[in-house]
Amino acid sequence: MRFLIIIVLGLMSIPTFAQDDRSADALLQEIVSAARAAENWRAEGVRSSETTLNGTKQRQEIRFKVAVQGPSRLRWETSGDDQTTVVCDGTNHWTFYRQAGGGYYRSSIAVSPCGEGIDVGDFLKLTDGLVTATYMGRDHVQFAGALQECLLVRTEYESTSRMSATHNRVIHTFCIDPAKRIVLRQRTEAFVGDGATTVRMTETTTYVRYERDIALPSDTFRFVAPNGATELKGP
Repeated sequence: MRFLIIIVLGLMSIPTFAQDDRSADALLQEIVSAARAAENWRAEGVRSSETTLNGTKQRQEIRFKVAVQGPSRLRWETSGDDQTTVVCDGTNHWTFYRQAGGGYYRSSIAVSPCGEGIDVGDFLKLTDGLVTATYMGRDHVQFAGALQECLLVRTEYESTSRMSATHNRVIHTFCIDPAKRIVLRQRTEAFVGDGATTVRMTETTTYVRYERDIALPSDTFRFVAPNGATELKGP
């Protein structure tokens, strides 16, 4: 009985949301507006992806840290199945592959735009090509060391705005903290089939930390090539 009481008290301590009066698409727009107004932000989390082709599964998982300030300053670091550091220092775009035998590339931001191919954390495109957004209930995510409640929003986008138009069906589900105006978890499911071949792809990004308008260390957007690292030449 004592153990049951402890569990109940623990559940009661988890904050809950009142019914949100905003429409789901209005909530997404508020997140976009908050992201657009931020001078900088940083985040940490985990991204896992799984591809199933005719019953055979391939899985990848990375942990990431990312910090962004404006359009030309970024730091992106991954560990796990991918080990890469990307730094934009305002002028140059550096990409360093930390695996054994890896090297680094350097190019100007004018040639290689900052953040290209990195699509976590900025939340600026949540309403691009949006067709529908629907509340689906509530869930909980471990965030900042605590169990955080979030609102589930399922969306549909124009086929060319999010993934390749060859996908038969794409479903995006966001777990949102409406007070902080951030996404705590995003899950994307894509299904492709032509009769003989069926492919199912899922990708889940879970944030464990997210901050806006904070004091970033002075060396955040500085890249120093490690001793022995080789500068690689592009094609």
